[in-house]
Amino acid sequence: KNTPLQQLIGSRASTLHAEVMLVARCAREGIPTEGAWLFCVRPPCWECVKALLMAGVSRIVFQEPDSQASFARQREVVATTGAEWTHLPASSARLKYLQDFKVSTDTFLASSQRSPETNEENNS
Repeated sequence: KNTPLQQLIGSRASTLHAEVMLVARCAREGIPTEGAWLFCVRPPCWECVKALLMAGVSRIVFQEPDSQASFARQREVVATTGAEWTHLPASSARLKYLQDFKVSTDTFLASSQRSPETNEENNS
């Protein structure tokens, strides 16, 4: 039986990129993707772009720049299909949120790695 996490992300192919897993999950759940927009941190790889365009995604928005020559093929194919390939840098508010989140996560992880005795002493 699948764990709740496997049910959430799909247990059939955990090594696939998130974009492909998303398209597959939508197909399994009957969620239409025609005209959908995808927001992601990095520009999708070639295999993911193909899957997204075949699923009908009309706009791909990403936070990190796609200045590498390796993304030229993705840009060209997306433009040919009439979809949009958009770089939208993170706002200063988002960058601050991510920095604060990292600090709180690092603090939590550091405290959870202490021995039980240390945690009991700190709670006294």
